Amino acid sequence: MRKYIYVVMIATSMISCKKPKNEPVEPTPPVIVQYDKGDGIPADQFMVAFKEDFNDNINKWLVQGRRPSYVDQQEISGGKYKLTSDYGSSYGWTTSINFDHTKNYEIEFKYLSVNRRVQFNWGAKDGSGFGSFHAMSLEDNKFLYYHGVSFIREMATKSPIDIPMEGVVKIRKYNNKVYFFLNNTLLSSCEYVVNYGQGFAFYNRQAGITEYDYLYVHYIK
Repeated sequence: MRKYIYVVMIATSMISCKKPKNEPVEPTPPVIVQYDKGDGIPADQFMVAFKEDFNDNINKWLVQGRRPSYVDQQEISGGKYKLTSDYGSSYGWTTSINFDHTKNYEIEFKYLSVNRRVQFNWGAKDGSGFGSFHAMSLEDNKFLYYHGVSFIREMATKSPIDIPMEGVVKIRKYNNKVYFFLNNTLLSSCEYVVNYGQGFAFYNRQAGITEYDYLYVHYIK
């Protein structure tokens, strides 16, 4: 009986003295970022700078009833910013959205436009966007980008594009370039120019109603 206990104690001691094996550590995979792809940036590379879902008017968008001389209207209703015009165009703006334009960022908004004509201004010197600003528009099967007080046309798509009645637009600024996407398809890119201010503006570019569902701004890490 004593021999059996002694053997067990020795075996236990030998097992406890074995060195644990070092398990191989899997290397952390690199973060793959493709700035020229609409969905080319992983979600964890974004930080929220601003979110507008149009559930209220805390950000002081222009809201007004129809004006006899213009026959246009701006309203927030049903979680949407609605711009209506019986003829010509209608626009609405705010100067209550502030974010650091020197950082890399992405602006995203969703629209519904029966006439398939959309315009968005950002970085405007004043709220209405009539000072110096950046502007992108979708109209007549073309994408256009303007900037500056003198309406410098920086680019236009060379081939006709399909502009759906409903779409998601992304404007991505990274370092010295700006990229434009429609439903994650790259429309164009160009050199980024300095921002002019903090104003944002939406436009309805023709008679009818254009609705904007949300406006998000994210910083890119």
